[in-house]
Amino acid sequence: MDKYKEHFWRNIRAKLEQWEQEEAITYEDVYRFFHNIVGTAAVIGMEELGKRACRLMKRLEAENGKLWTPAELKEHVYELMHWYYDETYRDVSTHFSFSSADADEAPLILFVDDDALFLMYMKEQIEKVGWQIVTVAQPEKAVTQLYEVNPDCVVIAVHMNGTDGLTVLKELKAALDQQFVPTVVISADDREEVRLQSYASGADDFIVKPFALLEFIIRVHRLLERKKQLEGLLLVDELTRLYNRKYLPEAYRQFESERERLGEPYCIALLDLDHFKQVNDQYGHLVGDEVLREFAALLRHGTRPNDLAFRFGGEEFLLFLPKTMQHDAFEVIERLRNQFRSRSFSGGGTAFRCTFSCGIVEVNEGGAPLEYWLERADGALYAAKNGGRDRTVAAEKIDDMR
Repeated sequence: MDKYKEHFWRNIRAKLEQWEQEEAITYEDVYRFFHNIVGTAAVIGMEELGKRACRLMKRLEAENGKLWTPAELKEHVYELMHWYYDETYRDVSTHFSFSSADADEAPLILFVDDDALFLMYMKEQIEKVGWQIVTVAQPEKAVTQLYEVNPDCVVIAVHMNGTDGLTVLKELKAALDQQFVPTVVISADDREEVRLQSYASGADDFIVKPFALLEFIIRVHRLLERKKQLEGLLLVDELTRLYNRKYLPEAYRQFESERERLGEPYCIALLDLDHFKQVNDQYGHLVGDEVLREFAALLRHGTRPNDLAFRFGGEEFLLFLPKTMQHDAFEVIERLRNQFRSRSFSGGGTAFRCTFSCGIVEVNEGGAPLEYWLERADGALYAAKNGGRDRTVAAEKIDDMR
């Protein structure tokens, strides 16, 4: 896009942003807006835009004297702005997409921008390449959404009406703490000071608008791949691909922060495969590893997106179940137990089945360290093992028996 077209679009966007701050816009102001577009577009080589603006202007003539609200006007100019985004950013689905094998673990992008139309367009395009996207048009809700969706990458605009995107970025970085969630700043303002401030605020990349959509996707994909590599090296168990114990303290901090903010309890479940030593002894460690991988896959795909599964050690696993009360967690675990019990494994030409036992604790108050809740869950797990295995016991039940 040459400098004349870029300047032209900047003026259009400035006018639309001005209207968003007004309670009512006059017919004369709106008509003049489209009239100027019609007169300028053809001169700078944007004939199609001029034709579209001319059609909208004629449609307006039937409503002479009307006062427009910003919402009504935004609906009216949707056709014009959608064409702009289509021309500027282009469709990338034919150039870049994920295979169906990646669909279950598609990355989730949190996109923060107060331009609702731009968010709609980006959501449409990003979903075409197989990624998930959550859009936030109100920057003050960005941190809340961060806790809600646990994104793999955050994209945030610098300039938003009444809000400094870099301030929001700093808040997001503080909320993320030690997690590596890459952040991308997008802005039409590519001055050196803006770029430097973005990087100083914690941005991992800075992309100037308007951008080539294919380049945007590839640059974000590169950051997502680096995130995956770092997590694989530091936080993920090599055999099961679940989180390892190193990530437990950070996960606990996040869940505690969410519990305090929302006032909703969550549950911790400790799960242990029954008689697993016998599986290794009878069928060999390679078969035992396959059982562990299958069980990990069950935890990963049989739970909600925001539930977190860990390999706690050996044949022992842990689940964080956010915004979940004890009786609901009990139902989740019972469903998993039934599913796992029905699976068949093979070793040495012999088919066999496995079960697991579980201890659950509901975290409904603050002030206690993670170790306290783990001890309670472990006590419930011990009771499940001692009671005959292949069962689930809640820590509260043990408390009632004392």
